[in-house]
Amino acid sequence: MVVSSSDHADQIPEGYEALTSDAGAYEDPLRLVFHINGKRVPEMMNGLVTADLVSVHGDAAFPTLILTPKGRVLADAVVIRIAGEILLDIPAAAWSDLENHFSTYLPTRFAQLEPSELRVVLIHGPRATERERTDPLLFALDHPVYSERGGSHRAVAAFRGGFAVRLVEGFDLYLPADHAHDLDLPNVSEEAWGIWRIERGIPLYGQDISLENLPHETDLVPECVSFAKGCYTGQEVLARIHYRGHVNRNLRGVHLVGPTTGLALSPGDELTVDGKTVGTVTSGALSPVHGWIGLAYVRREIEPGTNVIVQRDGHDADIPLYARVTDLPFAL
Repeated sequence: MVVSSSDHADQIPEGYEALTSDAGAYEDPLRLVFHINGKRVPEMMNGLVTADLVSVHGDAAFPTLILTPKGRVLADAVVIRIAGEILLDIPAAAWSDLENHFSTYLPTRFAQLEPSELRVVLIHGPRATERERTDPLLFALDHPVYSERGGSHRAVAAFRGGFAVRLVEGFDLYLPADHAHDLDLPNVSEEAWGIWRIERGIPLYGQDISLENLPHETDLVPECVSFAKGCYTGQEVLARIHYRGHVNRNLRGVHLVGPTTGLALSPGDELTVDGKTVGTVTSGALSPVHGWIGLAYVRREIEPGTNVIVQRDGHDADIPLYARVTDLPFAL
């Protein structure tokens, strides 16, 4: 059932229904794509990312993290190997720090980054992988493969002047500008995409992930980290946490409870229990299905199902604003 709200003017953002009941295309303006050229690209990049790039032969795409020497997250990324080329897909918000990182740890005599003109188009929705809605070529791509020792890799193939990467449900397309809008699928607005990604617990670099985060806080470790590969930058800290320790906070969902007209969840809102701060909201959106929801880093002792009080500027402290901590993704 769709939740109505006067704040939302009873309007559903463009493309939201396609994402939730059919299939839609979102051109992501917050990603950058680079070609990586040089004599030792696979070896050099393998020493800078958490995925194992050399154990899988042939064309493949590897979701990964790039870490500082202290194990903090510089970026979530995708390394794509296709037809003898290697490309890197990164968040634009991370580029300034990554540029400095690469200048230190990626010698130009072995590997150089060159900007690509390819656009990143994300295809999602429950019917995204049905044959009648997309090019039959896409259906030759296998589902992502997960390693027993952690991490995953995805099938990739040439597609309309660029290439396509197969996801569990949907595709990431890397297309020239003249093909980016030629997909015969409903366009998804930025607002609709923001709601959809929060519903599914997908963190956004620069908003939900930053240099303040350790990988295990973000819930990206199972997909992005191989524990079978050799040394890479940040490995020691990550492995120590994985095998012998824990992190003090985790990415969770938060859901406003009770009447929410005129209210919101906003980045920076603090979450408290018995007057003690136990978390901080990083993203918020008004979902047509769930009402006000958000992503937040919450202390590990706060179990899903716990009610917390949202502390924010401008809200009457005498009228508590309650939210419930939830597992991710939100129930669909």
